[in-house]
Amino acid sequence: MVISDLNNSREATASVEPMFVERWSSRSFADVPLTDDQTASLFEAAHWAPSSGNKQPWVFVYATDGPDRERLNSVLNEGNARWAPKAAMLVLVFARM
Repeated sequence: MVISDLNNSREATASVEPMFVERWSSRSFADVPLTDDQTASLFEAAHWAPSSGNKQPWVFVYATDGPDRERLNSVLNEGNARWAPKAAMLVLVFARM
C-alpha cells in the first residue's frame, strides 16, 4: 500500500507546496498487517537513524498482536490509547545511555 492510497481529501485554499497537503497522518491506519520483509526493512532503517554522538544506541521493542501487543497497549497514555491500538504494529524505542 502506498500512502497516497489512503483517503486524502484535503485541498489547500491558497498556493502551498504539495507536501503539506499530501502529508500523511500517523493516526490514520489501514487494516493491513505488515509483511516480514516490511518489518525487517523498517527496523534496518531505524537501526541506522542518527543520534547524538552518532552512537545509534537504539533498542526497539515491538508487537503486532497477542499478549505482547496487549502489554504494550497497556502502557499508552489516554490520548494515544484511542488511536495507537489500531496500528499494525506498536513500537517502543529506547536508547542505551
